[in-house]
Amino acid sequence: MYAKNITEDYDINDSIVENIKNDINFYFDTYAGGDEETREFTKYISLYLALIAKRPLHPFGDNPIKDQVFLENGEYKCKNRIMRIKDENSLCRYCVCKNAGLSFGF
Repeated sequence: MYAKNITEDYDINDSIVENIKNDINFYFDTYAGGDEETREFTKYISLYLALIAKRPLHPFGDNPIKDQVFLENGEYKCKNRIMRIKDENSLCRYCVCKNAGLSFGF
């Protein structure tokens, strides 16, 4: 993150920032408990990844067979996105990944 050289100004809609923060709060309230420090870190790293760095919200690799999120032909792909994007408050809506297709999920 420190190595990111920002050469352009970003016009980021405040409502998108608030939506991402609210969706992360929903996730932590529903699944992860009350660790406030981790919650806040997750909010701001997710905002950075989604809106500035344009990188996946999950760790990625380069092996489509073993990695859930991977880089292939210059595009980030996610095996779970196609199944999770419609989940309530899904962060997949903000992620740069494309669907890897159902064949990877089975």
